[in-house]
Amino acid sequence: MDRSAHPWGVLFVSILLPIAIAIVASVFYATSNTLIRAGIRDSSSTIALFISLTVNVVVLWTVAITLYDIQFDLYAWRFFVIAGVFAPVLGRFFNYQGIDKIGINISIPLVYMNPVVAGVLSVLFLSERLTAPEAVGALVIVAGGTMVATVRGDEDAESPAQFPKRYLLLPLLGAVFYGTSHVFRDVGVDLVTNPILAAAVTTTTSWTLVAAYVAVSSQTNVGSINRDELYYFGAAGLATSTAIPLIYLAYSVGRVVIVTPVTNTSPLFVLLFSFVLFREEEVFSKRVIGGTGLIVTGVIVMALFGGA
Repeated sequence: MDRSAHPWGVLFVSILLPIAIAIVASVFYATSNTLIRAGIRDSSSTIALFISLTVNVVVLWTVAITLYDIQFDLYAWRFFVIAGVFAPVLGRFFNYQGIDKIGINISIPLVYMNPVVAGVLSVLFLSERLTAPEAVGALVIVAGGTMVATVRGDEDAESPAQFPKRYLLLPLLGAVFYGTSHVFRDVGVDLVTNPILAAAVTTTTSWTLVAAYVAVSSQTNVGSINRDELYYFGAAGLATSTAIPLIYLAYSVGRVVIVTPVTNTSPLFVLLFSFVLFREEEVFSKRVIGGTGLIVTGVIVMALFGGA
């Protein structure tokens, strides 16, 4: 008997399975940021970036070469090379800086405002049109970001939200660079049929830039990397390296309109993980929780109605 022909089998394969895979990918992204939060206290953003990207490059190229017949075509990869100049390198760097300076519960939601940046750039430079639902989603994201960015330390008697407000620029810059990178990836998506390869090319560009900086910088000594840094940042890189193929697997078995919103629920898992691990060090005020919820809701709305 063909189980896939049964209504419940069709439901599982077309909806439940891709949602489950996308949730797991979202959890891995949250895990990666949580590991960075745990390891960056006594380290630097550059070291975290270098180690995590190194793991990404090794894993993604291994997967791409193992599963696909790779044809070297730098011209076809050009948009992904350009995308790699912006993210993950700069997006992740400012994200890590934000986690270090203002905490993961404030930094991550602000970084996830990047769909607004991508949407604005697409309208300005790609002549795309923003639908009414997408505009509503963008406004909800901005409202959520405003709530998170205006958190006050006196909201909660035990709130650690005491930091110079200029540090809020760190995750916001991360959102800008991630959003910019997404635009170039969208432009080049039709030129590369293998999405894992596209991710490997983008990540390799980012790694090359970081490696060049480490090589010429007197402030970053790779030889001084200790075991804890290798563990936390290497595990963070492995988590993102696992999440990326999972997302593409979810796309392969489900619709983009179902998978994309689910993969952007990562800030909610970050809140959960930080509550368990960093309860005394992170902010859990109503503004942070409510703002995070609004940002995730806005992203879901934009993803559901994107291109509608």
